[in-house]
Amino acid sequence: LSPPSTSHDSPSPDNTLRAELRDWELWGPLFICMGLASMLSVEASRSASLVFSMVFMLVWVGSAAVAVNAQLLGARLSFFQTICLLGYSVFPLLLASCINLIWSVIFELRVRIVLSALTVMLCCGWSMRAAAGYM
Repeated sequence: LSPPSTSHDSPSPDNTLRAELRDWELWGPLFICMGLASMLSVEASRSASLVFSMVFMLVWVGSAAVAVNAQLLGARLSFFQTICLLGYSVFPLLLASCINLIWSVIFELRVRIVLSALTVMLCCGWSMRAAAGYM
């Protein structure tokens, strides 16, 4: 049996966060980005391939630009850790696009616009809060 831990034995939240970020990977952000691009291209029937490629490119090029900027400003995270973090922060937007697709099937136009706006605002706030917690 191990002795009971005291409050000074527990790791700080900052150390726990750094330990989690050491295990970065890019598969999850890739699938999240592909899911978001797919969901948005489903709604754009005429130019689905253009929407898919633009969303995919904007997410990855934007993440790379933010990661380079963070490195230039002296961030404690590596380039790929930042890309991983930003990729997972896109998940609430994927969730919002899925929910808005459901709203478009269930409700009429006026109700759908209000619900979609609320959904997007909540999910954008969630996404920004998730990313800001690591920076």
